[in-house]
Amino acid sequence: MTSKEPFTIPKAVCVMVVMFASVCMAWDPSTPQPNMYELPPASLGVVQEAKAAKARLKTVLPSMIMAHRGESEYCPENTVPAFAAAVAGGFGFECDLWLSNDGVIFITHDARIGGKKGHAAHGWTQKPFMVTEWSFPALDSGLPCLHGAGQRFRTQHERTRATEIFLRAMIASKPIVGHSYFMWVDEPYWGIRKELPEDSNYGLLNENDEPYPLVDVFARMRPPVFSRSGREYSVRNHGGMELRGRIGGRQMIDAVSLHGAEIGSWNAMLQFEDCGKPVWCETARVVDVDWNTACRMLTIRAEGVTGEIRFAVTHEMEMDGVRPSFRARCAKIENIGRADLKLERIYFRQYASYATATVNKTQVPSLWKEPKRAEWNDPATGRRWGLWTSAKDADSFFRYYINSKDGSVHPDAGFKPHESVVIAPGAAYVPPKDCSWAVAEADLTDHSKEAKVK
Repeated sequence: MTSKEPFTIPKAVCVMVVMFASVCMAWDPSTPQPNMYELPPASLGVVQEAKAAKARLKTVLPSMIMAHRGESEYCPENTVPAFAAAVAGGFGFECDLWLSNDGVIFITHDARIGGKKGHAAHGWTQKPFMVTEWSFPALDSGLPCLHGAGQRFRTQHERTRATEIFLRAMIASKPIVGHSYFMWVDEPYWGIRKELPEDSNYGLLNENDEPYPLVDVFARMRPPVFSRSGREYSVRNHGGMELRGRIGGRQMIDAVSLHGAEIGSWNAMLQFEDCGKPVWCETARVVDVDWNTACRMLTIRAEGVTGEIRFAVTHEMEMDGVRPSFRARCAKIENIGRADLKLERIYFRQYASYATATVNKTQVPSLWKEPKRAEWNDPATGRRWGLWTSAKDADSFFRYYINSKDGSVHPDAGFKPHESVVIAPGAAYVPPKDCSWAVAEADLTDHSKEAKVK
């Protein structure tokens, strides 16, 4: 700025000065205030110190002195006692005012995601709120990243990981109903303009319209859609996979479809000992279903009965946002009968809807860290519907076959508990989380025309 240029105060600064001055001028500690707090005894001494400090400062600083968020050394910042102590000491004060989308004003410095302050803000307003203008620049973008807010990271990989963690935290926080990412495209290398020199890697795209890897995070993090009408329930993701079932149905999932094409179904089965003989029994009636949007988790409880044995199995199915797959876990087994349940094996029953299903035999034997898997496939259409796990320390088994004598289908996949499990009547068994899961995935790609490796 040259000496000939007129000096002007930006409008935003004027508004903030007026707001702060209005707060200070309107505050009269001698007037009773609603919900007014008494000054803490510890703050009385600081008031005297503050007055003395103000007198000294006025000799060298002939200006208004503001207490940042009130007198916060002896009082909690941004609270009525902190403001009262500041005014009693002869200072003005500034505070952080938030305006919710329904017009409620509340005071806090920041509402940290998943932390006490975010939930405190929700507690004060009893209203949901949105998180706006957030992002994480990375230094390997080629931009200076010297101006503008936000946590910096070294690489796009770190930036992408931080974005996913932050997104998951927001989704898991009940008061937060939405967010606004900042921004669509990167800022210019030399800054936006002279008055706004921001030059950071905020964009989903660079200036050449090339997307960064974190774009995939936003696509993947879109939650599946759950719906329920009467006894019918369904959940579908943005990759075209849909699971459908009904309360009272014989299977946990009556139909699994991909892009409208039905590929199979899903159920639970237990192997246990009864009168000294092994018995295999599937669940035959769905009794309860629940959906957790934050965890993307479909929870289904179904019951089975054979002879004197009655049991209930609960499966948790975590569905990906865009991939044609879900991660299933046997979460609980309950004995709802009158006799002990001597558990031997726990099964995931993955049926195929196409009659020409054959067993996949292309798996390479003894491949290092190769997950255990089994798969139904249809050479005529290229459809695949399989199950795999890489769970550690799991005594798991995966063997799908069709009985050549009667044509019966056997999707035998699951795991065996490490120790003998006997569930007493009214009791429950919770399998270890690290060895009781598998991933079901589907594929409609026509692989019949692929070149065979000889």
